[in-house]
Amino acid sequence: MLGLTQATIIADIGNDSLFYVEELCRYWGITNEQRKIIDFYSLIHSMNLIKIRRNNNVIHSVQRLEKSIKDWVTDLSR
Repeated sequence: MLGLTQATIIADIGNDSLFYVEELCRYWGITNEQRKIIDFYSLIHSMNLIKIRRNNNVIHSVQRLEKSIKDWVTDLSR
């Protein structure tokens, strides 16, 4: 649930609004390991959202998602 929420926020609004996801993680007591899993699912959902956004020519959304995917891959490979 949070993975899709995070990916959609990035696609629709941008990273500045991720405080919502961060607050949910804090409220629910999400561990660092669980946070990595959320990011992994966000990565998966983002790839699907990129396909949809490209088809609809929403390039700014695609660019935000692509940057987030790169960040997640970097973080998850540590």
